[in-house]
Amino acid sequence: MVSRFSDLVVQTLKCWLTACIVLLSGSYYTFSQQTGSAVDGLEIPLLEEESVNLSERDYDRIYLKYSRAKSAADIGLDSLALDLVEELLNEEVILFEDFNRQLESLAVRLYLDKGQVDEAESYMERLSEDPNSEYFFLSALIEYWRGDFALLEENLSAVEFEDLTSNDQAWFYFLLGVVASNAGDNESSIRAFDSALDSAQNASQLSHLNRMIWRDEILSGSASDELEVSLKVQIENAIYPVIASQLVQQYAIVLVAMGRTDEAVLALENQNALLSDEFREQKDRLLMMISILAGGGKSRLAIENILLEGEDTQIREMAFYYRLQDFGDEPQDDFLEVLGRILERNPEDMLRDPSWYLFGLEAYENGELDEAESWANELFQNTEDSGLEMSSLRLLAAIYWSRQPPQYRIAAERLIQLDTLIEDDTERLYNRKLIGDSYYFNGDYLNAFSYYDPLLENADQSEFSDQLIYKMIDSLIQLNQMERAETLLGQRFLSANEEAAEFLWAAEWNYVINQINLGNIDSVKARVQMLWESFEYDVNTPWQLIAHLRLGWLNAYLNYNDNNPDQVIGILDQLLSLEQLQISDNDLIRTVVYPELLILKARTLLQTGQVDEAFALFDDVRVLDVIDKAALTYLIEARYYGGQGDSLSAQRSLVELADKYPQSVYAPVALYEAALSVESRNTRSSDQEAIRIYSRIAEDFSEHSLAFIAKLKQGDILRKSNNFVVAAQFYEQMINDFPDESRIHLAEIALAESYFALGSTNQNYIEQAFRIFEQLLDISTIPIDLRLEAGTKAALALKQLDVEDRFVDVLWRVVNQVIGEDTESLNLGVSGRYWLARAVVELSDVFQNTGENEQLNTLYELSNRLGLPAINIMRNRL
Repeated sequence: MVSRFSDLVVQTLKCWLTACIVLLSGSYYTFSQQTGSAVDGLEIPLLEEESVNLSERDYDRIYLKYSRAKSAADIGLDSLALDLVEELLNEEVILFEDFNRQLESLAVRLYLDKGQVDEAESYMERLSEDPNSEYFFLSALIEYWRGDFALLEENLSAVEFEDLTSNDQAWFYFLLGVVASNAGDNESSIRAFDSALDSAQNASQLSHLNRMIWRDEILSGSASDELEVSLKVQIENAIYPVIASQLVQQYAIVLVAMGRTDEAVLALENQNALLSDEFREQKDRLLMMISILAGGGKSRLAIENILLEGEDTQIREMAFYYRLQDFGDEPQDDFLEVLGRILERNPEDMLRDPSWYLFGLEAYENGELDEAESWANELFQNTEDSGLEMSSLRLLAAIYWSRQPPQYRIAAERLIQLDTLIEDDTERLYNRKLIGDSYYFNGDYLNAFSYYDPLLENADQSEFSDQLIYKMIDSLIQLNQMERAETLLGQRFLSANEEAAEFLWAAEWNYVINQINLGNIDSVKARVQMLWESFEYDVNTPWQLIAHLRLGWLNAYLNYNDNNPDQVIGILDQLLSLEQLQISDNDLIRTVVYPELLILKARTLLQTGQVDEAFALFDDVRVLDVIDKAALTYLIEARYYGGQGDSLSAQRSLVELADKYPQSVYAPVALYEAALSVESRNTRSSDQEAIRIYSRIAEDFSEHSLAFIAKLKQGDILRKSNNFVVAAQFYEQMINDFPDESRIHLAEIALAESYFALGSTNQNYIEQAFRIFEQLLDISTIPIDLRLEAGTKAALALKQLDVEDRFVDVLWRVVNQVIGEDTESLNLGVSGRYWLARAVVELSDVFQNTGENEQLNTLYELSNRLGLPAINIMRNRL
C-alpha cells in the first residue's frame, strides 16, 4: 500500500508548485541572507533579477568576511587577510561609504608587510584620487621598501600625524627612525624606534616593529674589506662563545652590506651549530637573523627551532608573528602541529592565546564549526589581549551565522560584546546593523527594530540605508504596526532614488500583501492608486518610469484578483501605450516589466474568454527572447487547457516548455505536472510514460528539489503495480544516492512499506520493515505525522509477527509523542490524526480485553482533546 503520508506530501507539493508558478499568488516576501530567495520559493514580481539573488549583494555576509579579514590583519595573518580582502574587492559590493578605499589601503599594507612592493603599488591608484595623510603615509612605506629615502622623507613631511590611526602612528615613528638611521643620526633613530615600540597597538605589531628595526640595523650596516678581515680574525681568536656569536652577527651585517647575503646566512648557521643549549639566547638571536635573511625553507626551520626550543621571549614572539605572515598560503598542518606540541608541553606558554585563535580559525575554514566554536570560546573567556578578544568574537559571530540553521540570537550576543570594544565609528555603525540583522533573521522583530531605528540617521548616507529601510518596514509589518510602516514607506517611496527602488518595491509588496491578508483590500487599492498617480507625469528617469510601471502593474494585479477585468485592461493599455516604455532600453523594463505587463493582460483576456487575443499576446512575449517569461506563457497555456478538460493539449504545452527552455526555472515544474497528468489516466501504458517523465526530471534536473520527489513517484508507481521487489531495490538505491537529503525519511518509509508488502511471502521482510518503522518513530526532527504513521506501522508489523508485549509498548510510544503536548503546537495533519487514531483503537482493543479501564480513560481523554476520528469508538468502549 502506498503511504497515506506520501500521498499527502505529493498532493501538498502539487499545491505548492501551483502556487509558485501562478504569477503573483499573494506570497509574502523577505530577503534571505542565506539564499537570497523568497520565502517558500516564491519570488517578488518585477524585481531586478540580480536583486532577487542577494547572494551577490549580501551585506551581512560581506561584512562578516571583512571583519575576519580585519582580525586576520590585526593578528598578523597577512596571507589569509589578503585572500579575504581580494575576494571582497572582487565582490564589487559597497558596505559603507569609502569601503573599497579601506579595503585597498589594507591591501597595500598587507602586501608591504610581505615585501611585495609592486603588488602594493597597484592598489594606490584609487587612493591617489584623494591624496590625504593616509595616502602620503602609504607612499612613504612604499619608498621605504624601494630604498628611496629622499622620497620617503618627502612623503612623510606631507603627513598630518593626528590624521593617522593609532596603528599607523607607530609605523610613522618607525619611518622617522629609518630616515634618521640613514642620515647617520643614531640618537634620533633610537628615540624614534623607541616611540614606535611604545605606540604598538598589540603583540603582533610590537613583534613586527621589533623585527623591522632589527632588519634596519642589518641593512644599514657599513662594510669594508678591512672590517671584514678584522672581524674574521676576532671570531677565530674569540675564547668565549657569547663573544664569538656577537662577532658573527656583526660579520653577517658586513657581508649583507657587501651584497653577500648567502655567505652571511652560512656564517650564522655555522656559529649556531657550534653553540650548545647553555647558550640558548645567543642561538635564538642567530636563528632569528637566519629567518630574516634566508627566506624559504631555511627561514621556516629556523623559526620552528626558536618556537620549540627558544628561551628569549621577545624573539619567540617575533618568530611566531613572522611565521604567521605565510599562514594561509598553503596547508599549515606542520605549523599547527608545532604549536600543538608547544602547548602540550606547557599549556600556559606565551603563545597560547594566538595559537588558540589559529586552531579555531583553521577549524572554521575546514567547516568544523563545533571545534572552531570550542577554541574561540576558550580564547574569549581566557585572553587578556583586547585584540584577540575582538578576533574571537568576530570568529564566533561568523561561526553562528554559518551554522545550519544559523544561531542568530547567540551571534547577536557576541556582536553586542564586540560592540563595546570597537573604536572605529564606521565599523561600530555596521556592527550594530549586523546585531539588528541577527535579531531580524531570528524573527525577533522588536529587538531588530530597536537596533535599526537609531542607526537610520547615521546610516542615511551609507550604502546600506536602503536595505535598512526595507528591514525596518518589514519589522513594523511583522509587529502589526501598520500605520508606522505605511508612514515610513510613503515618505521613502515618494522621495526615492534609483538605488533605493529595489528595496522599496520589495517593502511595498510586503505591505500590500499583508493588508490583503488582513482583508483591507479597498484601502490598499486606494493607496496603490495614489502612489501610481504620483509618478504618472514624472517618468523622465529610468527609475521613475520603473516605479510608475511597477505600481501600475500592481494596481492592475489587485483589480485582477478582485475580478475587475475592465479595470485591468484599462490600466494595462495605458501603461503599454506609454512612449517611454516603447523606446526604453533599460534591461529591467525590457526583460521583466514589459513581458509581465503582457502576461497579466493575457491572463485577464483568458479570464474573459478572449482566448485568441490572449494567445497572440503569449506569442508577443515569446519573441522577446526572455527565457523564463516565455516559458511561463506555456505554463499558463497548459493551465488553461487543463481547466477546459483538454489534458492532452495541456500535456503537450508542458512538454514543449521543457523541450524549448530546459534552462528555465519552470522546466522541471512543467515536466512534473505533465507526469502527474499522465499518471492520473491510471493505465499501464500511462504509468510507464509517467515513469519516463519522472526519470527525465531526476536525470536532467538532478540539483532541483523536484528530482528527489520524482524519484519517489517512480517508486510509488512500482508499488501501485504490485512490483514490490523492484520498488524496494529502487528505494534502497535512492537512500544511497541522497545521503544528505533532508526528506530522505520519505524514501525510508516507502522502503519499509515495500518490505511490509513482501512479508506475506517471507517473514524476514516484516522484521526489516519493523526496524525501519521503529527508527523513524524515534527521530524527533522529522514531521510528527510521519512519526505517528511509522510508529503505528511498526506496531502493526509486530502484531503480524505475533509479538504482543512489544506491540503494546510501541503503540504507547506512538501515543506518548502527543501526550502532554500543546494541541496547537502539535500541528497534526490529516495523516497524523488518522494514524494516531489507529494506534488508539489498537491499544483500546488490548485494554478492553484486559479490563484496564484507567488506560482506556487516558486514551478517551486524548481522543477527545485532539478531536480524533476514534472518539466515537472510544466512547462506546467506555
